[in-house]
Order: sequence, then C-alpha cells, then structure tokens
Amino acid sequence: MDILVSAERLNDLIAGGACIPVDCRFEFTGAERGRAQWRAGHIPGARYAHLDEDLAAPVEDHTGRHPLPETDAFARYLASIGWTGEKLLVAYDAGSGALASRLWWLMRYYGKPAAILDGGLAAWTAAGFKLESGEVEAAPTPVEHLVPAEDATVDTEALAGDLANRLV
Repeated sequence: MDILVSAERLNDLIAGGACIPVDCRFEFTGAERGRAQWRAGHIPGARYAHLDEDLAAPVEDHTGRHPLPETDAFARYLASIGWTGEKLLVAYDAGSGALASRLWWLMRYYGKPAAILDGGLAAWTAAGFKLESGEVEAAPTPVEHLVPAEDATVDTEALAGDLANRLV
C-alpha cells in the first residue's frame, strides 16, 4: 500500500467499505478546535483522532510533549472507532499531513495498514467531494492485540552508545 492516497482513491475505498477515514485535525492553541472542526465538516464516515487523547500518552516529567500512547490504550482507541485488522485506516488533517502522519506512523509501528490522504481535507474538497457533519457512530470492535516492531524505536542509551557509528 502506498503511503499517500489521492482523494479519488479514498472515495473509492470508502465506497467499497475497505477503509476508515480518520480526521486528525488539531490546533496546539486550542486542543478542542480539531474535534469541533471535525463535527462541523468531515469526510463521510470519518472518525476523529485527538492528538492528546488518542495518539499520545499523558505528558510526564521525563517525556516530550506527545509521548507514544501505551499500546493497550491505542488498541482500545482503534476498537472504539470500529477498526479491525482488515480495514485500512486513511488519516488526514487540514492539508499538510503533519498531524495525519502521527496516526500513520503509529499504525506502521504496529505493522498495521495505513495511508495518508495526499493534500488532506483541502484536497478532498478541491476534488469536489462532499463533507458530512456531526458525530459518526461506530460500532466498537474487539480490541486487537498490538505488538510493536522490535526495531521501530531506539532509546537514549542505545543511541548514545552508538553515536560514532550513526548520523543523527
């Protein structure tokens, strides 16, 4: 599967029931603005992924701004939006892909299918596709067991011990 999908391809995937679009819009100056934007207008059937609540763990003294979510918490989020391993998640944001790439990366981290809408919501509307508004009711699915790829991340000790051999 390609990393990027066009608006036309996403429309076909939705029509065939082969994917779940996920709206990842978020504004750092107002954490609830993205969810409000999703409610006001989103790709038909799109679920919402909140950066702070669904795609990150709580911030602690030793973490960065958006640490990776706990595996079980992320698996519960995926079940809450009706995802099963057979469904492709297609993430999108307002247009840049910066926020959508977070969901894409998490899915790939767990070895699951995902793509990003090339050009985001702006590309969808520019292609003439309609939006819907309001909440999307998703039938929850069983929580899938997720296992991260062994080599997907590196801790600070491993990085510090191998600086002479890597370009960082």
